Amino acid sequence: MPPLRERKEDIPRLIEHFTTLNAKRYQCQPSKLNSDVLKALLDYHWAGNVRELANRIERFVLLDDQQELLQGLNSSPNANSSIFTLPSEGLNWEAFEKQCLSDALKQNHGNKTKAAKFLQLGYKAFLYRLDKYQLT
Repeated sequence: MPPLRERKEDIPRLIEHFTTLNAKRYQCQPSKLNSDVLKALLDYHWAGNVRELANRIERFVLLDDQQELLQGLNSSPNANSSIFTLPSEGLNWEAFEKQCLSDALKQNHGNKTKAAKFLQLGYKAFLYRLDKYQLT
């Protein structure tokens, strides 16, 4: 099955499904999402796929806070795509990746969850790379 970022048409139905499911589970009535929030959810990259969306919607239902739902969605992967250009002499990919992982951990004070989000990597993919370069 393709990742959620390639199935944008499924996002509104999944939002409705997870909202209904969690409203029943927690016996509460969440507010409706406004169009700006829905657009932000549609435009997001969804590195964590459906599970990330489900977790965000569950949190939204519990807190009933659209701003909390939007937290961390502002940075799209394409927004910063022009920051880095490959050097003409080439690049040692493994050294570059290791340095990125290390820098992300330093900038986030060793918090692996925040470092993974900073790099727009799924948490398990981030842990795999840390283990690969023995940075754990």
